Amino acid sequence: MVTDEEAVLRNICDEFGIGRYNSHSAIDGGHERNLRLVTTEGVYFLKPLLTPVELALYAIDQRLNQAGIRQPHLYRNLRGDVLSATGYAVFEFLKGETHQELNPAQTISVVGLLADYNTALAQIEPPAFISVCDNPWRKAASVYYVTDMLARDLEKADLPTDIRRVDLDSIAIMTDERHRLESGPSQLVHSDVGPDNVLFDGDRALAIVDFTADFAHELYALCQFLYWQVLWFNELGTAMKEIRTCLKAYMHRRGWDSIDTALFRALLIKAAIFRLLGPLLATLEQEQFYPPEALRKRGKLLRLVIEDSQLRTTDL
Repeated sequence: MVTDEEAVLRNICDEFGIGRYNSHSAIDGGHERNLRLVTTEGVYFLKPLLTPVELALYAIDQRLNQAGIRQPHLYRNLRGDVLSATGYAVFEFLKGETHQELNPAQTISVVGLLADYNTALAQIEPPAFISVCDNPWRKAASVYYVTDMLARDLEKADLPTDIRRVDLDSIAIMTDERHRLESGPSQLVHSDVGPDNVLFDGDRALAIVDFTADFAHELYALCQFLYWQVLWFNELGTAMKEIRTCLKAYMHRRGWDSIDTALFRALLIKAAIFRLLGPLLATLEQEQFYPPEALRKRGKLLRLVIEDSQLRTTDL
């Protein structure tokens, strides 16, 4: 018996001319309607694209493909449209594995790929929606929102004292660093380069996927990766060696002799603030729920970054 979902997928196969339906399965992580579709012609990734913003992001992916940075190909149906009648986009299903924790070789491979990724992104004009604070995550990413508007929104929130204190610390440190963050060179970046968003073949990073757009210094993307790969699994003091190793690898790939270490510290703090405020604001606005324990761990990591003396040195 053909289920309703299977009937929809059979129609998509016909719409896009990608062979006859064989099977499908859910994909762990991401949107609950993301699907892996197997047909007689191959394997495809199906994702509901519901907004113009999402379509704009995948237009950027195609620009990256043209620059030689591997991204899943976005197919058009037989009418030339990128969406099916039921709102799905059809992508190439990239082969590769994801890992929660990376070994040293995998980590350095991601850093090298990220340097190339950022080089390509620098040639792409940032879309206008990046600067619009229209959801909790864009608010958390905005220096302007954190410094000028967050305190007002927190006044109305019922927060545990310790979480409120670290939020106020976030406002103070971001205010101190605002000029440094806003005066440096900025470009389009991927602001969610966590292990879940990197595909591997063994120790080699094949592709960085699930593009999350932001406009910042290119090292901000590296700081987001370091947050998940290094800070999340370690106390900061024991992670400094790995941070230095990643910075050295990134600089080598980019051909840099030095970096502004004060700016790097500010970007790492900004990444840690984003990882605290995003979930906090999403919870307050009832978009998602993060328990206090999860917020406290993020607050602890932020305080470690702010207070660690090694990040204040001129020689990282």
